Amino acid sequence: MKMLSLKQQEFIEDLLNNMRLQDLVSLANTVTANMISLTSVEEAKKCILLHTDTIPSLLKRKKITKELLFNYLHGKQVSVCPTLDKQQLIEVLLQYWNSQSSSEVTATQGVATGVIDTQLNENNSDVHLMSLKFAQWFYNLLNRSTGICGVEQFGIEHFWPDCSMKLHVLADQCDTIEEVQGNSSQVVDLFNKVKSQYMLYFHPNLTNNGVYGKKNHYGLVLVLICGTLHKENSCCGVFEQLFGLIEDPGTNNWKIKFTELKMKSASNISQPPSILDAQLLPMLQS
Repeated sequence: MKMLSLKQQEFIEDLLNNMRLQDLVSLANTVTANMISLTSVEEAKKCILLHTDTIPSLLKRKKITKELLFNYLHGKQVSVCPTLDKQQLIEVLLQYWNSQSSSEVTATQGVATGVIDTQLNENNSDVHLMSLKFAQWFYNLLNRSTGICGVEQFGIEHFWPDCSMKLHVLADQCDTIEEVQGNSSQVVDLFNKVKSQYMLYFHPNLTNNGVYGKKNHYGLVLVLICGTLHKENSCCGVFEQLFGLIEDPGTNNWKIKFTELKMKSASNISQPPSILDAQLLPMLQS
């Protein structure tokens, strides 16, 4: 029988702390097949951790409800569309935990104000960890800003004034391309137009297969991210997006210099998109 790692146990215990007492005890009884007489909350949590071999197997239990997962992610400031089903919420949670366990890098301002102020050196692993943090922050902000989950402002402060953007939409046999050159206000307007026109929720693949980062000799950080697109209660497409990030020497914050976004309508998506299949990948390899 497999054992959860210490880090996995920390994640699970953090989630269990949000459960009601009766649900926690019921879950512990289920996991132990009612073989143990529980006398305390701590004993219930210890039994769950001891007799759980994998995280997914526990998250699929009936007492781990959609409401519990949604509220937990909300408490962690992870933007989640309320129409996602339980399995989709589990995927978001696993991606969030994966991003947390793969990095001890902090980005305090990154979550609170929308800027990444973590130190970045020449080590490729550091670039990758920053890329994961950036992906999580950016799509949290974008999903909250407008459309079906919009509650926050998506402003020009996250972009260089001469930022550029290219948008490529392939839907219903209609191929549309829009471009903005050297104007951060128009870039923000285009992002808001995408959200308001298509009413989409962006779900990035926050794993090693879904995010790739590279830093060149001039200090430009390229980040490629792919994921799925959701509308109401269904997955309606896939996306890939390339960012060019440059550090602002005045604030030590990373801002977006340019970005290219490709969105494609699709159905019957069986697995999260991978950067290995991304059309924008050659731009990082040149």
